[in-house]
Amino acid sequence: SLQAVGAHREDETYDASYLDAAKDILRQVFQPPRDLKPSAVMGALEEALGQERTEWPPSVLRGLWDALLEHADTRAVSPVHEARWWNLCGYLLRPGYGFPADDFRVKQLWKLMLGDQKRTLHPDVAVQRWICLRRIAGGFNKGQQAQLTGQILPLFMTKKGSIDPKGSRQERYAFQEQLRCVAAMELMDLPVKERLGRALVDRILAGQGAGAEYWALGRVGARHLLHGGLANVVSRGLCEEWLRALQQLDADENLAFVYAQLARQTEQREINVSRELAEACLAGTVGVKPLTFKEQERIYGDCLPAGLQLLSD
Repeated sequence: SLQAVGAHREDETYDASYLDAAKDILRQVFQPPRDLKPSAVMGALEEALGQERTEWPPSVLRGLWDALLEHADTRAVSPVHEARWWNLCGYLLRPGYGFPADDFRVKQLWKLMLGDQKRTLHPDVAVQRWICLRRIAGGFNKGQQAQLTGQILPLFMTKKGSIDPKGSRQERYAFQEQLRCVAAMELMDLPVKERLGRALVDRILAGQGAGAEYWALGRVGARHLLHGGLANVVSRGLCEEWLRALQQLDADENLAFVYAQLARQTEQREINVSRELAEACLAGTVGVKPLTFKEQERIYGDCLPAGLQLLSD
């Protein structure tokens, strides 16, 4: 769940004239004569709002998202415009829940996505769409997450259960975003989550894992989920199996992130790995501790909106 931090409550009275100026910038990008380049939109919005993008309060983010949706029909005037539209869409709606009417916004976006199913997207557009879906994954229900996982997973996973990304640099980048997107779907069916986790462990042990693989394994095997519940957590036995396999590797920052997620102790003892294994993975710093804000952002994989923080259960 999300909590609004008290220091940011003044955003409710954010000057409407600033928001109107920002909405006008979106019109200049997506409506004729389109005299503002898509690449310039974030800088122009920061100037109009008088704040860096990381400081925009939730009310401004959602106000801009509502305005962005009005330009959905003209987003595909060029691949550059459409890629920017999806980039903005995810940024303004992240993390997909926690602000009034977010469930309605996600429903509107889902309807738009259904209408897109028969279109072939430009590779740059597809990548920005996966980034958007990852950013707002927590706003999708279990059925929607299962549907998205079913569409994306076969793009890089074989029927035998191994990960097989394509070779070019662009395809490698696409694979990383596909993987990160799927890993953020915490409500995916457990057998699918377990299959993905096993494939990630195998890939990392084979020396083929990069930052995206480690981050994805941390999300897939996490003891503490950001939006999922106890029923969505991989079993402690399988988690212990993965950790023991990974212990043969030399420790580094990526591995430390995986250990922090899989060996984390929670108040739900039935999902905690053994204390002995946790101590070995976490260098003895074992105990039930709430996630820090920096940890929340690392797990989420992005900066969180100013004034919202993910709550530990």
